[in-house]
Amino acid sequence: MTGPEHYQEAERFAASAEEWMDADAGWKTGMSAQERIARRATDLQAAQVHATLAQTDMGREYVTALNAFLANPAQAPEAEASE
Repeated sequence: MTGPEHYQEAERFAASAEEWMDADAGWKTGMSAQERIARRATDLQAAQVHATLAQTDMGREYVTALNAFLANPAQAPEAEASE
């Protein structure tokens, strides 16, 4: 998975975690509060893992670009001049 894909997955798990607390209708009504809380905690943990992986992947892209620049600064695109 790429960084953006991990970020999307983190958002999906975070949204799913919130849904566990809204169990007034549907198949979740038969679950105990303790079971819903446990499932919510699992979804929140998965969201945190994916968010961390997204940051790691984006950090890796930054480090790769920085290393390329440091290896050959003459090849770096010129910054736009400010007015």
